[in-house]
Amino acid sequence: MDKRKVNGAELLNLSAQIGKSLVENGAEIYRVEESVSFLLRAYGMEDSAVFAIPSFLLITLGGADGQALTKGVRILWHTTDLYRLDRLNALCRWACEERPDLPVLAERLRLLEARKGYPFAARLAACGLVGGSFAAFFGGGWRDALCAAAAGVVTGLVCRWMDRLRANRFFRNLAAGMLASFTVLLLVWLGLGVHTDAMIIGCLMNLVPGVALTSFMQNVIAGDLIAGLTRLAEALLIAVAVALGTALALAAFPWEGRLGI
Repeated sequence: MDKRKVNGAELLNLSAQIGKSLVENGAEIYRVEESVSFLLRAYGMEDSAVFAIPSFLLITLGGADGQALTKGVRILWHTTDLYRLDRLNALCRWACEERPDLPVLAERLRLLEARKGYPFAARLAACGLVGGSFAAFFGGGWRDALCAAAAGVVTGLVCRWMDRLRANRFFRNLAAGMLASFTVLLLVWLGLGVHTDAMIIGCLMNLVPGVALTSFMQNVIAGDLIAGLTRLAEALLIAVAVALGTALALAAFPWEGRLGI
């Protein structure tokens, strides 16, 4: 592709869309900045700058006439989708090597983003498997594992419901932690479970901000201190929300005398 024929505005919008997708699907900040920078340079935009944090992406292209094009993108939603992240990385590498026409690149990006994620039933099954497995790991029996698996499914249902309401992460995790813990307490009160602590810990493992903590360390080591501190604050808020939700369930349950805690 002839670099002189590249439309700067079109390239700017497309690169911003790719960068936003990378952030939304869990890419490290340095990976986002490098991927977008390599893409811009591949299309002849040597005088460019990319700045990213988990909630914002800013791209600037320097023009030959001394005028610059700048685009900022607000990022409000995050998840961790390693398959889509791998496909986005492959798309960036392919674009840097082949330099296809921008409409071709845009179509490939559209097809990638149109791919559906895992079915909701599979996600609920994963939540149940996590809850039951960790309950057994922390000393619970098979009955405790089954009860924790049921509470894990409740966790997934609450998270899905809160996501549809577009609730922020603090209230999402607070509600999920509270209702999951209340489910465990109810099952113990009914005599179906024994080790309350193992079951609560097991179902709450679905909400532990392990990805946020890992991203915090990666960003700090890479020198992206603002992004790292943002991830740390996110992890701390999630932890506080989960703890507060569990405490509310313990305080609100009216039959604590029969729980053995």
